[in-house]
Amino acid sequence: MKELVIIGAGNFGRETVWLAESINKIQPTYNVLGFLDDTEEKQGKEFCGYPCLGKIPFLKELARQRSIYAVIAMESCAGRQKIVASLGEFTNWETLIHPSANIAESARIGAGSIICANTSISVSTSIGDHCLINIGTIIGHDTAIGNYVSIMPGVCICGNAVINDSVYLGVNCSVMPKITIGAKAKVGAGSAVLKNVAASTTVLGVPATPIQISGPQPSPKQQKGWPDFLSFVAAIFQADPRELNADTAYGEYEKWDSLMHMTLVMSIEEKYGITIPIEDIPRLKTLQDLFSCTIKNLE
Repeated sequence: MKELVIIGAGNFGRETVWLAESINKIQPTYNVLGFLDDTEEKQGKEFCGYPCLGKIPFLKELARQRSIYAVIAMESCAGRQKIVASLGEFTNWETLIHPSANIAESARIGAGSIICANTSISVSTSIGDHCLINIGTIIGHDTAIGNYVSIMPGVCICGNAVINDSVYLGVNCSVMPKITIGAKAKVGAGSAVLKNVAASTTVLGVPATPIQISGPQPSPKQQKGWPDFLSFVAAIFQADPRELNADTAYGEYEKWDSLMHMTLVMSIEEKYGITIPIEDIPRLKTLQDLFSCTIKNLE
C-alpha cells in the first residue's frame, strides 16, 4: 500500500480522507499517515482520526526517510501552486480518483489532481496537474483544463472548452461549448459563461459579465474605509449601498445566499490582493465580519 500524506487539515482535507477511504473500500491502496498543515493551532491534533504530523516543509524530511506520496487538499489555486514550488524536488504527487467517477479511457489526468465523487469526464479530455474537480462536476468531450484549476461542486463544462491554468469555477456554474477561460480568471457561483473570459478577470451572473476589479488596491483603511468597502460589496450584490449596513447578514439579506457567499469572498480576495483562509469563510456571517477579515489579512 502507498503511504499517503494529505497537505491541508481543513474542510477539504477531511473530504480527501473520505475519498481515500472510499478507494480503500474497493481496493486497499493507501495507508493514510496523516496531515501536514502550517497552522500552529493544528499541530499535534487529530482530524478524522489522523494526526497532524507537522508543518508542510516536514514532507521533505518524511520523503528522505521512506517512500511517501502526497496530495494537496486545498481549494485555493494559488495556494496549491505555492506549496508545490516550496517543496522543490518532491515529485511523488498522488492523483486521487473517487470510485464513483465516470472517466473515459481516452481522458488524461495530471499528477496531484483530486477527482471527487460522481464526476463525469468525457472522451479526449485533458486535466492538468494539481487540479481539484469537486463533487458532481461534468466535463464535456475534448475539453482542455490546465494546471492548478479549482472546480467547485455541480459545475458543468460543455465540450471543446479551454480552461487555462489557475482558473476558479464557482459552485453550479456552467461553461458553454468552445469557450476559453483565461489563466487566473474566476467565475462566480451559479454563473453561465456564454463568451470567452479574459485572463485574471472575475465574471458573475447569467450571462456571466466582468466585475470591474483592477487588481490589488490600497486597503480600506488607506482609502475611504468602510464606505469604500460597502460600495464595492453593493456593486457585487447589484444593490443600492443604502440597503446595506454592518449588520447585513448572510442568509437574512435576500441577495446573500450560499452561492453569493463564495462570490463575495473571491471578489474581495481579487480586489485587495489577499487570500482568506478556507477555514475562516464559514465564520463570515455579516458585512462587518467580511470587513474585519479583510483588514486582518492586509495587516
